[in-house]
Amino acid sequence: NGKTTIQSGVAQFEIQSMPATDFPDLPNVLYFCSAGKDRTGVVSAILLHKAGMSREYIVADYMKTASNLKAFLESYAREHPGIRLDVIMPHERYMEEFLAWLAAQKI
Repeated sequence: NGKTTIQSGVAQFEIQSMPATDFPDLPNVLYFCSAGKDRTGVVSAILLHKAGMSREYIVADYMKTASNLKAFLESYAREHPGIRLDVIMPHERYMEEFLAWLAAQKI
């Protein structure tokens, strides 16, 4: 068991890692945020990284968000003229940059 604190800019995440064997009756994990791409994507990436998944797998998992949220983000951008769709849509490079940062943290 251990706690990992990750801080980048103003965002801070604390991940309490516990072996799944400590909770045999709880095989699933639920976590989310309002949009489900950035904070949720970061937490997913950290968990997948800690589980030993490849960089390619983590990026592909994050990019599922692009198709899952496309209609929602397009609608949001239309309703908020100052918001650029190309900025709020998930891009592989966003996750690639995060994973590079994460690897440098030796977490």
